[in-house]
Amino acid sequence: MDHKHMVYRCMDLDMASRTLLSTFTYQLNQVVLLLSQLHNKYNMGMDHHKELDHNPNH
Repeated sequence: MDHKHMVYRCMDLDMASRTLLSTFTYQLNQVVLLLSQLHNKYNMGMDHHKELDHNPNH
């Protein structure tokens, strides 16, 4: 294995790790987005319950 081949191997590894990292970051962003949506839904539900509690007609 000559030096040039080693350099190419390292470049391939770098590309692979970058792809993996970007994929991981994307997945993480999706999860965070989903959690924030769920959190907003939960908060809206809580607010709705508070409104019902304050309104004696319901």
